[in-house]
Amino acid sequence: MWYNVDVYKMAAYLLPPFLRKKKLFSFFSVFLYPYFVLVQTFKSFRKSSIYKLNANGQVIYIEKYLNDYFSLEYRDIYITDSENNIANVSDLYSDSSVTMAVYPGNSPDVLYVMSGDESLKKEDYIVNVPTYLQDRITEITTLVEYNKPAGKKYVINIYDYE
Repeated sequence: MWYNVDVYKMAAYLLPPFLRKKKLFSFFSVFLYPYFVLVQTFKSFRKSSIYKLNANGQVIYIEKYLNDYFSLEYRDIYITDSENNIANVSDLYSDSSVTMAVYPGNSPDVLYVMSGDESLKKEDYIVNVPTYLQDRITEITTLVEYNKPAGKKYVINIYDYE
């Protein structure tokens, strides 16, 4: 590809044949070293960016990304579905004065949903983190926020690691 540049080989091809002596090429190589470092930095940045882009909003990729980020051999960070994951209910009326009565689960309480503003969902999934990573919760939150799909809610649960 176009980014796979061998700096020293390119310099050898660009030099005229009568200047391709060993001493003179070594002298030119010294000047090419910053360019060589720049190309290597670009390649490593490209590799890390591709890895970040592969971690999309799917739960399995977020889980893999977190475990790889912290180099966890036994995959101690895992993601589960929320237990109180009740379907989101909203009415289809355009008039805001019209309400809809909903009886959630086995509860006798009536919930009035107005124009789709209220939701029964608290979170969509739970990120389970072992206790030895408790001091790095801000990093985990940042990584999950970066990779989670828009509109999804999550909770971080810290569990006892044996």
